[in-house]
Amino acid sequence: MKTIIPAMWSAFLMEETPEQMVQTMLAYGYNSTELSDEHARQLLERGTPAQVGGEFRSYMNDLGFSTPQGHLLLDCDPAEADPDRRQAQLETFRRWFELFHALGVRAAVLHPAGLNAPRTDAYRTGAAWERTVETLEVLLELTRDMSFTICLENLPYHYTAYDQLASLIRAVRGGERLGICLDTGHLALNGGDCAAFVHAAGSRLKALHITDCVACTCGGKHDHFFPTAGCIDWAGLVAALRAEEYHGLFNYEVPRERECVKAVRLLKLAYSRKLADTLLQEEHGA
Repeated sequence: MKTIIPAMWSAFLMEETPEQMVQTMLAYGYNSTELSDEHARQLLERGTPAQVGGEFRSYMNDLGFSTPQGHLLLDCDPAEADPDRRQAQLETFRRWFELFHALGVRAAVLHPAGLNAPRTDAYRTGAAWERTVETLEVLLELTRDMSFTICLENLPYHYTAYDQLASLIRAVRGGERLGICLDTGHLALNGGDCAAFVHAAGSRLKALHITDCVACTCGGKHDHFFPTAGCIDWAGLVAALRAEEYHGLFNYEVPRERECVKAVRLLKLAYSRKLADTLLQEEHGA
């Protein structure tokens, strides 16, 4: 049986340096993390991506820590229309790719739509769709000899279901080299079933954002909470992950849980580690 590894994404400690983040994670029982956008930017400010990535990887290796998953820049838009901004974005991706390769990242999570993309189905058609496909083809070529798989994430308002991501992947030349990141909270916001998503994705699933979705007393639903707060069938999800032999990170991405003073957040960090063990054992009745 393949191992599923508990992890907390590094931005839970976004005010700490990358080195401080590693020390804190280790102190609370985590040996791996998804490197966040924020910490990747800190590293890139230090110098050339290959050099700083190699130095930080050596630092982590000495402590028995790793970043097998990383989140690519949050402010990207694969469908960017302006030629100058589009070229600048590709140059930025080059630097991030070099960093992730130097760090030994295996799953690089990418939003297939920009944060400010229009919330309409029309975004997934016509010129926007064609630019997205073209961008992904260029990114695949840039990463041909690198350590990681680009993993497209299901989002709250775009590519919300597995079949939408699968359609995009099929349209991309070389798309068989793309992976998928399941964000459980985003899927639940749209009424999706996490276990069914895992079975549909199969071996293409290489990354997770673990977060729950809860109904708000003032109306609507919100995600990015710890599991068991909301509506997701966690036992069913874990059973599906084991059935499909997923062996990446069981990686929390819970920014709503970060909205408290540091002392309380550290208590939550300790709780989250115990919760992960409970959830991952639940299928076996432990």
